[in-house]
Amino acid sequence: MRLRPLTIICALSVVSLAPFCGKAFHVDDPFYIRVAQHITHDPFDYYDLKINWYGRSMNVYDMHVSPPLVPYLLAAWGTLFGWSEMSLHLAYLIMACLLMASTCAVASRFCEHPLLAGVITLWSPVVMVTSTNIMLDLPMTAFFVAAIALWCEGVESKRGSLLVLAGVAAGASAMCKYFGLAFVPLAFAFALARRKSVGTWILPLAIPLALFGLEQASNYALYGRSIFANAIDIATDKQSGMAIRISSALSFSGGCVIGLLAFSYFMRPARFLFRTLLVLLGITASATGIIVYAVRDEALPAASLAQIVPFVCGGSILLLLVLDELYSVRTPASLLLAFWVLGTFVFASVLNWSVTARTLLPMAPAIAILIVRRIERVQRATQSDPRSYWVPVAVCLAISMAVGWADYVWAGSIRSTAAAYAKEAKLRPGTPYFQGHWGWQYYLEEAGWNGVDRNSFSYQSGDYVVMPQNNANVDPIPAQSVYGTAKTEVVATRGLTVNCRPVGAGFYSDIYGPLPYVFGNVPPDTYYVVLLGPPKNAAGSPPDNPALEPGTVNRSGSGYK
Repeated sequence: MRLRPLTIICALSVVSLAPFCGKAFHVDDPFYIRVAQHITHDPFDYYDLKINWYGRSMNVYDMHVSPPLVPYLLAAWGTLFGWSEMSLHLAYLIMACLLMASTCAVASRFCEHPLLAGVITLWSPVVMVTSTNIMLDLPMTAFFVAAIALWCEGVESKRGSLLVLAGVAAGASAMCKYFGLAFVPLAFAFALARRKSVGTWILPLAIPLALFGLEQASNYALYGRSIFANAIDIATDKQSGMAIRISSALSFSGGCVIGLLAFSYFMRPARFLFRTLLVLLGITASATGIIVYAVRDEALPAASLAQIVPFVCGGSILLLLVLDELYSVRTPASLLLAFWVLGTFVFASVLNWSVTARTLLPMAPAIAILIVRRIERVQRATQSDPRSYWVPVAVCLAISMAVGWADYVWAGSIRSTAAAYAKEAKLRPGTPYFQGHWGWQYYLEEAGWNGVDRNSFSYQSGDYVVMPQNNANVDPIPAQSVYGTAKTEVVATRGLTVNCRPVGAGFYSDIYGPLPYVFGNVPPDTYYVVLLGPPKNAAGSPPDNPALEPGTVNRSGSGYK
């Protein structure tokens, strides 16, 4: 393909993502950073460490569900360039450029406007947010799309070297997350549809399978168990029923790839089809009804309920887009793109333990290409002016940057709040502990705090625990251990949130809500301080901690700084 689209999309990626390179470590980032730091000391025993990630200290090999390639890459980068937020985010900026260049490479083969497909992908909320986190999904998807680009080129040009490189890239993807193995059936289906018979081209598909086998053998040799089995165990622990998971996945799809809504006018049929409208309305109404019924006890605000409709409509448009591609076009490219999207959707909605935005990331490039292919067919039929596409592109940019900024500010508020509590702890008697995980855990551990381990927690009267409400794996403190409580409200974000149960926003898991993000009034994050001591009616002196009186709020909340 021509270098101009690749150069432009990489430049746009840098300009769009560079402002987020100072983002605080967030959600699952600290887990992979700790594993990577362990690897620098013991590179041949990658998961032999304990982390308190679920409220108790556990062996990583007992709870982790993914291969170790990303921690190894982080270990190498951190050793060379340091472990700061800026350093690690710059590493992921390179991965984002690889993803976008690979997307344009695939799009150049399947549509006439590859740069438009790249822009729709880049300026999708799921890409903007996931590209600014230090997790597994971005590297896995970058290698995955690179493998598809190399495979398609190799199949078309009959160059075996490209097929081998595609197999290596697919193996790298699978060693980031097991989902990367989905490349094998996708690549097989495309090549078979293109070549019409099985030949030596099938051999490179053994590369990711061989790497998977070697990784499993390594797990058994080191730990006597399969990490892949851990993934299966967690996947079977579903948090909701099938109907609500599929409906939530539609909502997440429409919100995470906002181009589905922004470009919906340009994807309209060349002539009005009443049956298409009926199908769209039927899917949207059914899924919306299921979600509203499922959250009926959550008392979500009206603004949140209203946003379910357009997001689910966007997901419904995606299904119609895939069906239209399979029915109207029927080419090997159609097969590849449709299976790419449907496979990811089924994994995210049916096989994964919960619906999360990041599990939908792999299908964002395929959705963008499908959107452009549909637009091009409509354009040829209606002679529409492509210069008007700047309006939906601007919508995609505005919404994606806003969502990315909301997540950035939320992460920063957690970091600044942890720093404030750590500073105050130096002025108080008693040993501080924390509950909760994610970036909150990382910054308090860096300050020397220990997390509560519910299997072996012991304390002295006067010690205290700080607990965030908007977090994960926070357990109630037994009533007999509580002498007093206090709370602080911190304004984390305004007008838009990606993770807030009271308004139904659950970008990182639909257990927090059926929407990937929500516009509207956002309640502040609440942090509780629990002062530990003997029961009030028990013998013994109350804890000596005048800075925190029982039942009082000892510090006013502050916003992100």
